[in-house]
Amino acid sequence: MKKFLTISLSMVLFSMLLGCSLLSTIIAVKDFSAEYATYSGIYNNTTYMTISSDTELTVTETTIPELESITSNLFMMIDHDSPYTYLEETLNDVSTKSILESREDLLIEYLIDGTVVTPSIPLTDRSTSAQDIFTMDNLTLSDVQNEYKVTDHQYSFDIYLNQVVNLDNLSVFTDQLRLFDENLTALDNAISNVIITFTEVESVIDIQATLTDYQIVFDDATTVTFTLVNHTVMSIPVDFQLPDVFSSDYQMKAVDDIRLATKTYYAGDTIAIPLIANENGWIKLELEAGDYDLMSDHLGLFSESAVYDATQTLIPYNAVDMIQFTVAEAGIYYFYIVPTSDFTLDLIFQKVSE
Repeated sequence: MKKFLTISLSMVLFSMLLGCSLLSTIIAVKDFSAEYATYSGIYNNTTYMTISSDTELTVTETTIPELESITSNLFMMIDHDSPYTYLEETLNDVSTKSILESREDLLIEYLIDGTVVTPSIPLTDRSTSAQDIFTMDNLTLSDVQNEYKVTDHQYSFDIYLNQVVNLDNLSVFTDQLRLFDENLTALDNAISNVIITFTEVESVIDIQATLTDYQIVFDDATTVTFTLVNHTVMSIPVDFQLPDVFSSDYQMKAVDDIRLATKTYYAGDTIAIPLIANENGWIKLELEAGDYDLMSDHLGLFSESAVYDATQTLIPYNAVDMIQFTVAEAGIYYFYIVPTSDFTLDLIFQKVSE
């Protein structure tokens, strides 16, 4: 599942700068090829990086009332030696923070809201969201124009917009345009300016793409004029640390999918997690063999609870005055709970002294 990230905005830009032969062959730009080779080597050998990308599409004039401007921001922290990627996204006024975990057969998103973390399986391919606006897949040498050196470590060239921007993913905008031009052919001739700047400190690669006051006149005389600006910064920071959503700094919600019970608790741990009435949840445990008491002030707020082994075979409660069960052998177990009201659970699996 990690592969999905390689087709996101960040990875496409990464591929553009590190693997695409186009830019390294623009020899008309003095010194560009040398700097490109230097930074290619740095990014090819790094294990981690950050990417920040801002996109603003401004509709300045149109006869289409529903056509909307778009603003988006993306920040990613990528560690190639880790299955985790940190992602902050804002699309118009909606913001999210999350950790993406790539497992062999599953992609999990941990949505972060303050100190509460909710695991989920994304309903759609995350690579088609805000991080996939930028692309260089269709770039060809013959289409690069006006390349020149702006100043030390900064270079400029012009190129067709649809060769650097994935227009399908500006959905709020392009869905309206398709009513008048199904294949968006009206954008085929839009030329954008791209400026790339290299900075030695933290190996920064700064990319700016701009399309200014581009006007489209459709066959029915409907018109739109818009400006598109994207600013993406890649860097290898000195201080790099992914947020650890499994640490005690966060509370991991229990959800009704045993595959998403990924945080492991042990005997004696205080399990403090928010619960919502009638929203069932699973909690993962690693226990030694022995008898265990469930210690909590909230036992009366469960309409149902049960313990299962790793094969999801029910382990019955013992016939004692409190909730108790017996683990025959050490291993992974799961606790299933159905709360009757909203509250923050305070639960301990206490091993009975022999």
